[in-house]
Amino acid sequence: MNLLPFVIIVFSGLGLLTPVLGGDAARRAVAGTSLVEWFWRGARWLYGGYFLFVAGMVATLLWFGGAGVHEPTPASKAFSDALNASGFMNPLLMVDYAFGGLALLWRRTAPLGLAILAPPVCVILLFHLQLTGNFVWGGGWALGWILLAWRYRAGFTGLWRFDDTSPART
Repeated sequence: MNLLPFVIIVFSGLGLLTPVLGGDAARRAVAGTSLVEWFWRGARWLYGGYFLFVAGMVATLLWFGGAGVHEPTPASKAFSDALNASGFMNPLLMVDYAFGGLALLWRRTAPLGLAILAPPVCVILLFHLQLTGNFVWGGGWALGWILLAWRYRAGFTGLWRFDDTSPART
């Protein structure tokens, strides 16, 4: 599990580099899909699957109780305890992780999944940079998000190219 963000980064890197270095390999189809798209699909599925898994872990913790995740530093333990004590952050994160992870399972909704997961991924990055010192883990998830966002960047263009000529305009 500790290597998962780096496996996602490798899949994304292969998706980026295969068209440049692969030539014909990039165009070869496996089950009607190019090798490049299989790399991106793998990265997307692993990233979304991880957040679905974490949503399930949070749901189990909320419904059945338990020790939760071991926090390595007193500061990270205090932060985690504050989230637990709030009573609303963990359910909110669970829903966010579930919807974001689920949306990443399909290419069409991948940009939506990335948009939903952007705030918690920022918190994960800052949490590990500031509170645990584990910049590799937090940075791995952030880099995976950045690579996937780059791949599916066309899905975000509606955010800055709004067409105000729709017939519903009043």
